[in-house]
Amino acid sequence: MKTWVAAAVAAGLTAGVSGEAEGVFSSMVSHVKAWFVSPAVDEGVPFTAEATVVDPWDVCVGGGGKVFLKSPSLTAVTQEFGKRWSGSDPNYWKTSTFDTRYEAKPANYTIVNLLIQGKSSKAVVIERITVKPVSVKDAPKGLRLRTVGECGDANTSRFLVDLDTERPQLKFRDGKDDDGKRRVSSFPYKVTSDDPETAVIVPMTNEHDYRFKFVIEWKSGAESGELEVGDGGRGDDPFEVVSGSASKQYTLNQDLKPRPTQEPKVTDPFAEIDAQGQ
Repeated sequence: MKTWVAAAVAAGLTAGVSGEAEGVFSSMVSHVKAWFVSPAVDEGVPFTAEATVVDPWDVCVGGGGKVFLKSPSLTAVTQEFGKRWSGSDPNYWKTSTFDTRYEAKPANYTIVNLLIQGKSSKAVVIERITVKPVSVKDAPKGLRLRTVGECGDANTSRFLVDLDTERPQLKFRDGKDDDGKRRVSSFPYKVTSDDPETAVIVPMTNEHDYRFKFVIEWKSGAESGELEVGDGGRGDDPFEVVSGSASKQYTLNQDLKPRPTQEPKVTDPFAEIDAQGQ
């Protein structure tokens, strides 16, 4: 099983990803700012797709913090994270309603692990994966909070897209297999029941409150179709990512003292992810 990592921009754009020669990804973008109605999931598709979102508070896996759409007081923030980090109740973070009460959403980027696996030994070709907007709004005025911690390095294959170029393309950035060889994957690729694939996709936005789903285009023999995938951890609801650009911004260290900050625009989400582990 191979794992590949890509970055897609959700800043008011519909980003599509398709394969080109020599393992280069290309992305199509078109300006979108409207509500979309999601069709029913295709029945009888020859593979399964499970998408899970990395916890934005978990700095050890690159989480970038959250934006609270309803701003809590800094005193409330300090009290809440004091309870989460005290260690007196290891399960407190699971039962706390703080994020729900203040409508906390992933800030600036979100990390999605998308596992695709065939249902039999017959190969299914994954032609491409696109982003389908569900709701696109301007960045809200809330409270953007990033927590800071220390963690080790990760070993993954990573791709980056520059949407300011004439023809944006997702290109290999870095990453190696355990044997030290360069690891690159691209569309189309095949999956079976014994050979699944995991894509780590990082949608980012500097301007919007963005809700979306992924659409997987597939082919198997004479059959073909599309499968729409949402956040498996939230009942297949749309994925969410909210820019913190219009919010008051703070970082919170282990000393529980919120510090005002002014974040630059996110141009490389992997730099943000790596910085979390420093």
